[in-house]
Amino acid sequence: MDINELVRQIVEEVLRRARPVEAKPLALALADPDQAVTDKLHSVLGAEVEFVWLRDWDASRVPDRCIAPLLSCSDMADLAMGKAGSPLAKAIRGLLLSGRPVEVLEFEYTRYLDTAPSALHLLYEGYEKTLAGFGLAGYKAPAQEAIRLKKRLITGACVARAGEQGVKTLLVPAGAVITPLARDMANDLQIGLVKES
Repeated sequence: MDINELVRQIVEEVLRRARPVEAKPLALALADPDQAVTDKLHSVLGAEVEFVWLRDWDASRVPDRCIAPLLSCSDMADLAMGKAGSPLAKAIRGLLLSGRPVEVLEFEYTRYLDTAPSALHLLYEGYEKTLAGFGLAGYKAPAQEAIRLKKRLITGACVARAGEQGVKTLLVPAGAVITPLARDMANDLQIGLVKES
């Protein structure tokens, strides 16, 4: 190898190492390491997020997000009363006390909506509201800018649902009928109604 080629390779390596590395956002996964949980977190948050598991977390690394894939009924009840019986609840309580918000992908009680007595369901809904006041809330997916509706009749309810999701544009079939209430709601919510050709 000649000297010029060696100098070129050294310069390239120095420049490569000198470039700042774009760090991925760090998410603290409040769960035990598990491939199914990893897949679930990546499907919700995307592959561009780096995860660190609770047991491997070094407190010197400040996570961008703290995410519990599942919050059990008992942990929910304990946390709503300021208690923490399980290791997960202790970690969540510590994060909340330090001012870190925590997101939950799934509350266990929602698995039993069809079978649980309504009074029990209302109790857990109350816990969920209390926990939201503490900084622990359900994960909210980012809003889509536009969604496509295949319905031929666009009603106020269609527009209201889109508004709840943060949608800015509704793409509707060319022959769709848009009710006057739907048009009014779209104007009020600043949602564009676009007929596709």
